[in-house]
Amino acid sequence: PHEAQKDHAFPRLKSGTQWKHFTFQFLDDQNVLVKVANGNNVGRKISYTDLSCDDKRKTRHPLYDVQWKLLLDLAASYGEITPDSRFFKDENEKAKEILTKRLQEYFHLPDDPFYSVDTSNRNKKQGSYKLRADIFPVPLEQVAESSREDEFSRDIHESYVAETQILDEPDSR
Repeated sequence: PHEAQKDHAFPRLKSGTQWKHFTFQFLDDQNVLVKVANGNNVGRKISYTDLSCDDKRKTRHPLYDVQWKLLLDLAASYGEITPDSRFFKDENEKAKEILTKRLQEYFHLPDDPFYSVDTSNRNKKQGSYKLRADIFPVPLEQVAESSREDEFSRDIHESYVAETQILDEPDSR
């Protein structure tokens, strides 16, 4: 295992713990808060380096690899990437295989963290990727506060809220 994994090993989990007991909440693009229920009551912040997702070829941001990017994309789509999603990419298949192994090793769970996809009747590219755990992106308020680049995202969110309020108001004709 990677040195960072040894330094930040996740606590051993109780027997019977499954991926459905996990919640991943991204704090930013490099860190995720992982909580585990089922009597474990464990919560720990881990980074992309803890999961060996650092890309040593990169010297500038982002420093993480395609497996961490897949995890970020899964969070942005609340756990499932379908073929019609903007996050669906050809390289996801290999990234998913590697991410699966890293998650299994880091959390000491032998089960597949992804639901299996039946591709027997269709082209493999058409399969979706769905995580067995709950996963959530960085809260929009936090993103907007932490980065000026995200003024655009905040503006879109505020416009959406304003439009929804207009739609929810009773017709005053």
